[in-house]
Amino acid sequence: MSVGVWIVYVCAMLQVQSKVGLKYDAWHKEIVSKFGNMLGAEMVEFHGQVSKVFDAAVFSSSEM
Repeated sequence: MSVGVWIVYVCAMLQVQSKVGLKYDAWHKEIVSKFGNMLGAEMVEFHGQVSKVFDAAVFSSSEM
């Protein structure tokens, strides 16, 4: 193979690596965003449950 062919091959590989990297970054961002949304919703629900139990405990202890 000549040097010119190698240069074309290397340039093509760099372009492919760049496209793969961009796609990976997009997937990573999407996954992290979905996980964050799910985690946030679960935290809100958990906080609500803990608050109800805490309020019930405080209310029942104040009646004694």
